[in-house]
Amino acid sequence: MIDRPRTGVRELLTCALPPSASPDLSGLHVCIIEDNDDTRGLLGDVLQHCGAMVMTYERADAAMSDLREFVPSLFVCDLAMPGVDGLQFIRRLRALPPERGGDIPAIAITAPAMSTCQR
Repeated sequence: MIDRPRTGVRELLTCALPPSASPDLSGLHVCIIEDNDDTRGLLGDVLQHCGAMVMTYERADAAMSDLREFVPSLFVCDLAMPGVDGLQFIRRLRALPPERGGDIPAIAITAPAMSTCQR
């Protein structure tokens, strides 16, 4: 087995997608809520590569409590998380007044979690 240095996601993105071909997300503040470390890191790296400012959370309740101090432009939220799941988070978000984030666009993501899909 040959040991090769690992290339980071940012370096791979730079090689595969030069900044001139990347969408310009400058000024966009994205809040990622995802319990999977790899997925959360990859989404954050891709969005930062495109110029977005990114906040990441492992749990929806932590993101909800930070809305008192920081209101992002967009949420990217995993639906299947332990504790408060993504759907519950988005429902709670929609119950807030607009100035607290109630009308912020949200993108829901998930991976197949059913045993029949894992084969």
